[in-house]
Amino acid sequence: MSFVLCTPGFAQYNFYKYSFGVGGGITLPFADTRKANYSLANQVVVNYYFTPHITTGLELQFGNMRGGERDKNHFTNTFTLINWNVRMQLGQFYDRFDRLSNFYWLARGLYAGAGIGFIRNNVLAVKSGIGFTSINHDLIIPFNAGLNLYLPDFYGRDRWEINFNMQFVAAMEDAMDGNLNPNSHFNDVYNYFSTGVRYKFGTLGLDKRKGRIK
Repeated sequence: MSFVLCTPGFAQYNFYKYSFGVGGGITLPFADTRKANYSLANQVVVNYYFTPHITTGLELQFGNMRGGERDKNHFTNTFTLINWNVRMQLGQFYDRFDRLSNFYWLARGLYAGAGIGFIRNNVLAVKSGIGFTSINHDLIIPFNAGLNLYLPDFYGRDRWEINFNMQFVAAMEDAMDGNLNPNSHFNDVYNYFSTGVRYKFGTLGLDKRKGRIK
């Protein structure tokens, strides 16, 4: 009869501290129209990794959002947005990630986060059959939730990220729709559902995980 003794120890590994990525998806605004419409947007992101699972970064987002119906009040907003954000993944709470467990290997990439930024709205709106344009700037707060899937390099380090993200963007003003309803008591918001790919590179960090070494 044989026994395997498990003793506390540290499992440490290197990780890349930077990433660059691109992506795209659909926007869905909730403004002062009865109907919200889907539109397309794109993004460019740069991230810094404090640990393999805590990041901070900048996101540039640009595209369109639309709402309303053609024969009623409607708008089209060609926007540009930049935000700074922080995200934390579930893997940060593991004692160590275990490549032998498919569930934990996938679930470690689940994350949530928030940030702050600015949006430039270039709006063409139609109200009561009269069209008008407006350009304005606004402070926004984005909230993110999603999943990162990883592909390793030759050394087993996470090199590529495939990202699925749901973003809720809250504006501080009611101007994403060109202020179609000046009497509205609610500021405009929109959702952005996106997929993307990121390449990790640069300086290597060292992550120590308390685990059990057989």
